[in-house]
Amino acid sequence: MEKRLRLAHDLLKNTGVIFVSIDDNEVAQLRLLMDEIFGDRNFITQFVWEKTQHFGRQKINYYSNCEYVLAYAKKLYGKNKLKELLVEKIKSDFEDAPLYNASNRENKLIFPTGKVIFNIKDGVYTKTTDNKYRLLSKVEVRNGRNKNPLILSFKSRWSQATVDKEIAKGAKFWVKSTNFAIRVIYGEGKTFKDSPKQIIFTNKNNPFVATDRFGNKVGTTEDGSSELEDIIGKQNIFDYPKPTSLIKYLISLYFDESEDRHKKDFIILDFFAGTGTTGHAVLDLNKEDGGNRQFILCTNNENKICTDICYPRIARVIKGYTNTKKERIEGLGGNLKYLKTAFVGAQPTDKNKRDLVNNSAEMICIKENIFDLVEEQDLDFKIYKKNNKYLGIVFNEDAIEDFKKAANKYKGEFIIYCFSYTEVPPEREFVDLKNKHRLEPIPEVILKVYREIFKK
Repeated sequence: MEKRLRLAHDLLKNTGVIFVSIDDNEVAQLRLLMDEIFGDRNFITQFVWEKTQHFGRQKINYYSNCEYVLAYAKKLYGKNKLKELLVEKIKSDFEDAPLYNASNRENKLIFPTGKVIFNIKDGVYTKTTDNKYRLLSKVEVRNGRNKNPLILSFKSRWSQATVDKEIAKGAKFWVKSTNFAIRVIYGEGKTFKDSPKQIIFTNKNNPFVATDRFGNKVGTTEDGSSELEDIIGKQNIFDYPKPTSLIKYLISLYFDESEDRHKKDFIILDFFAGTGTTGHAVLDLNKEDGGNRQFILCTNNENKICTDICYPRIARVIKGYTNTKKERIEGLGGNLKYLKTAFVGAQPTDKNKRDLVNNSAEMICIKENIFDLVEEQDLDFKIYKKNNKYLGIVFNEDAIEDFKKAANKYKGEFIIYCFSYTEVPPEREFVDLKNKHRLEPIPEVILKVYREIFKK
């Protein structure tokens, strides 16, 4: 676990967040390990996920109905300021909010005639029942409104200028009792960011059930089992799988503070692919909000979980499938590549050269997110396409002229990777290419192996 987490720390962007789910057997040890690797300064919170609503005798002395999700940032602070990285919803604030702030100095505020709503009897008031609020002059309440200006002195989070500005936007104020603890009811156009709650409730009848910004409620392991059975068509495939709704909820929290919006175009890496819930959640979320998120799932394929469950599941939700009720479920769209790690032979044989060509091409396709092969010439070059953008990979410098002839048949911008024995791409060789193009260096880790094999 430590090796994977240290690698995760290295791979994580400075603006990134990591979620690690764990049960109560190892949560204390995990917290210490995460503090060591990510730093306790970068700890965001420890979510408690209510994982089941199915109760019965399970354990001696207690019933296990929750798991934990530890959330850490790569860098939680910027310029000594706490970053806002997780936001559940951005809401239009028509709810009432208090104006009192105990850390501020006492302030005199004037609320104009008719701008305050009262839930107290009509009459004339000269004092409050709470010493935190002082009436500086009498106020008359008539038909639930202030007939004259309400003048209060208290520790307010607003100045008079802010009160006046919000009134101009349509804000009104509310006094619920004779303590005169005044609250604001915002006008239209006012928004605020709603943070995720530490406890992720899943009981549908609970008014505090966790819900993402699209109105989807977070589910339980029972939901995860039903979901998996519906897609694969087999029962009891995997013990206690997480529901797509939980992972989707966590991913949907990721917020770009610099752009003041939820991010839609980042990469999600899952070290423990399991049944493919993370990949499914990413595809579902992209469909929901038009995002362009990508996922990378890793697994050792223990008990054939990847070949028999994870890969088929994601392939089906991409293309569409028929569920256990014989209903046709529309595909979510997207593309999927199944890659296996292996060593390339070191001997300069044709097989080893071909393996290196094919494997390195796949890695470059992933880097550029362009996968559809449109033309190739054995060990010399390959051309891939995505919309009106092309990816050219030239493996043999002697084949550059043949590659250019092939490339000139296509209309669109090219990204070109050309293998070379030197570290500098042969730019001069491509100056007469008709297409607009950008020449990129081969990643050093691939180039090193290429040199070792092809030079021989």
